[in-house]
Amino acid sequence: MKKKITAYVHLEIPVDNMQRAQSFYEIVFHWRGKKLPIPMDYVMLDECEESRAGLISREERKEFKQTSLNIGPISYLFVKNIEAYEQKIKQAVPSSRQQLT
Repeated sequence: MKKKITAYVHLEIPVDNMQRAQSFYEIVFHWRGKKLPIPMDYVMLDECEESRAGLISREERKEFKQTSLNIGPISYLFVKNIEAYEQKIKQAVPSSRQQLT
């Protein structure tokens, strides 16, 4: 039986206070956090086998210039062919053409 691949694979949540955020997600959702051995303040939350969430400090996100928009979460999706999905998005939302290119 072929395993179904979930499109949603990761949610990255920017936080101002890592300890407070880690405690919140553990108490509310029972997601335990583990600091990753990388050169930034990043905590991976155990969500489920098919998808994960991570906490990144807003300051780290700015420093590593991960995104010019430092206001909210970033969702990562899995697709087999990014170009095909880009075309679907452009057809569905004409105003997205400028944002995707």
